[in-house]
Amino acid sequence: MNDNDKIRITEEISNNLFQMFQRHENIANMTEDVDFIMQCAFDKKKSVWEYCSGHLYVLALISSNIRKHILDLMDKGSSHQKFIIICSATFRPLSLIGDMEYDKEAYIDFLKEIVKRAIVCKSLKIKSMGIQRAMLLQFNSLSPMIKSELTNDESLSKSHGWIYDIMTKGYSLEQTENGIWIHFHGGGLRLNVSMDDVDDIDKYIQQNYADRIQLQFIPHNGMEHLKHLF
Repeated sequence: MNDNDKIRITEEISNNLFQMFQRHENIANMTEDVDFIMQCAFDKKKSVWEYCSGHLYVLALISSNIRKHILDLMDKGSSHQKFIIICSATFRPLSLIGDMEYDKEAYIDFLKEIVKRAIVCKSLKIKSMGIQRAMLLQFNSLSPMIKSELTNDESLSKSHGWIYDIMTKGYSLEQTENGIWIHFHGGGLRLNVSMDDVDDIDKYIQQNYADRIQLQFIPHNGMEHLKHLF
């Protein structure tokens, strides 16, 4: 089976399972279909898994058992599996529609557990991705966990400290040869003032960019809240 077939069949199966779920039909006997999606989601080729791994989260939406299995993989799976799971945590499942019925609270908790496991992973690649996903998913309550990891790794602190700042303050400052850059959740811009122009740069930012800062602290409301990621 070639790569395009794997991607096409995965999407077809995912759509079918999703529609069955919407019709409240039992999907317990669809193990072969689930296994196929799992195999493609963890394919060795990036050209396959980057398209198929989002469908893991279709399965996660419709099955608590699959959520448990994915979390087990984050505990005991291979580095390849763990990386794909955390990498695709912000991929929007292609089958997802806006008015579907699902347990939003359980799904958000599931995503948070994935991110927590990634943050404490020994693999720097997975840990790094976990910290990034914590910011993107606005899991600000995980900032103490991130601070602990940054404290224990000076190199990680230098490369990811700005993420911790965004999660705790709503923004991060960067001094460059081209001036001061301010980074927010979802983007950044260069300030038109210098450190010498204002008495308190943090106060200046909080007064002039309050709306942008607040985007990092909007309460979660399930997938409706996360739509801006996709």
